[in-house]
Formats: sequence, structure tokens, C-alpha cells
Amino acid sequence: MSQRSVGCCPAGTQVIYEVNVKCKDDETAKRFFGWLVNQGHVAEVMKNEGFSSAEVLMDAEDPLKLVARYVVDSMDDLEAYSSGPGVIFEVELGFHEMKDTVYAICEDDLGCSP
Repeated sequence: MSQRSVGCCPAGTQVIYEVNVKCKDDETAKRFFGWLVNQGHVAEVMKNEGFSSAEVLMDAEDPLKLVARYVVDSMDDLEAYSSGPGVIFEVELGFHEMKDTVYAICEDDLGCSP
């Protein structure tokens, strides 16, 4: 799992963990959405310590793009997930491209401005 440390955030700062997927075709996008939502992957992720909310987004302009976005209580919680239950095994799921990103949720007065 490739993740970028936000590096600027004080302890206890929430982060957004986002997985962006570009599927190879409409059928794969529908199956992936079904796996995330109907088959319970997002619900399973939400059982991990520190995961407080989730949403799955579909790109209106490109139906092959999907985003699973999670709010996590801290980088420590995300790192615990990433090194344990979040380890992704190399499996061909029909994705053309997949990447994950981490953003900080913090106030400017905490020194988190870009």
C-alpha cells in the first residue's frame, strides 16, 4: 500500500484516507462498486480502530473511476490498519489504475497549511 505521510499534523489530527480506482470497463466498475458496498468491504474497513466515516464516490464524468474515502482519527490508526488488515495482496481485479492518498484535516493555526 502506498501512502504519503502528511507530516505536518499534530497528534490526534484526523486524516482522510482515499483509494482511487480506474477500472478497465463498465462491468468491472459495477463489480468493484458492488464489492465495496453490497458485499461489505467498506463496512469491514469501518470496524477498524479509528475509522469514523466512509463514502464511495463515482465520477459523473468518467464512470470507470471510483473513490472509497474514509475519515480516520489519526495517522497512528491508519498506519495500524495499513500494516495489518489493510495489506493488499496482488490480485488481478481488473483495475487499470489504483492509488491511495492521505490528507490531513486540520486548522491553519495548527501549522497544516500547504
